[in-house]
Amino acid sequence: MRNVTGAKAARSRILTGMIEGLRYCYSQRWLWWSLIAIGLANLTCFVPFVILEPLLVRNVFHAGPIALGCMYAASGAGGALASLVAARRQPPVRRVATIWTAWTAAGLCGVVIGLSAWLWMSVLFAGLTWGLATYGNILWLPLIQQATPPELLGRVSSVDWMFSLALSPLGTIAGGAAAGAIGIRLTLIAGGALATAAGAVLLIPGVRDPDKQGLARQPSHSRVTS
Repeated sequence: MRNVTGAKAARSRILTGMIEGLRYCYSQRWLWWSLIAIGLANLTCFVPFVILEPLLVRNVFHAGPIALGCMYAASGAGGALASLVAARRQPPVRRVATIWTAWTAAGLCGVVIGLSAWLWMSVLFAGLTWGLATYGNILWLPLIQQATPPELLGRVSSVDWMFSLALSPLGTIAGGAAAGAIGIRLTLIAGGALATAAGAVLLIPGVRDPDKQGLARQPSHSRVTS
C-alpha cells in the first residue's frame, strides 16, 4: 500500500493499455465506425426504449401491468428465439453486413412501435426489436474475438463496451426529457429513425473488410482466442 512507485507503474500500464486499445480500434475502419454507429443507436433508440415502454403502455395505450408484462415477455422471447436461430445456423458469410442489417431492422421496428395504433402490434414489434438486436450481438462478439489479435482482445473488448454502453445514462436522461418535450410516440419514431440511419455505416469504405477477408468461412473453433 505504501509502494507509491508501484502504484504509479500500475496506473501507467492501465493508461497505456487504454491507448493501445483505442489506437487499434481506430486503425480498423470496420471496427471504429461500427463502434461509433452502434453507440449512436444505443444512445438514441435502444437505451431510451427501456424507459419508454412503460410510458407507452400507460400513457398512450392506457393499459396496465399485465400489458407491460406482455411487452417485456415478448422482448425476452425475441431474444431467446434469436439465440436459438443463431445456434442452429452457421455464421453468415457476410457477417458485418448481416449484423448491421439486423441492427438496422431493429431500429426500424422501433419506428413501427412509435407509429402503431394497437397495443398488440407494439408488443409484437417489441419482440422483433430485441430479437434482431440480440441476433446482431450474437454475431458481433465472436467477430471481434476472431478478428482481433489475442494480445489486444481485452483492450478492444473494453473499448467496445465503452462505446456501446458509456452513453447509456445520457440516453436514459435524453429519452425521458424527449418524451416529456415532444411526446412518447415521436421520441420512439425519432430514436428508431436514427438507429435505422446508423445502418448507413455499411456505405463507409472499409467497414465491410471482414466480409471480404472471409472471416466467417474460418472454422468455428478459431473464434475462441482467450
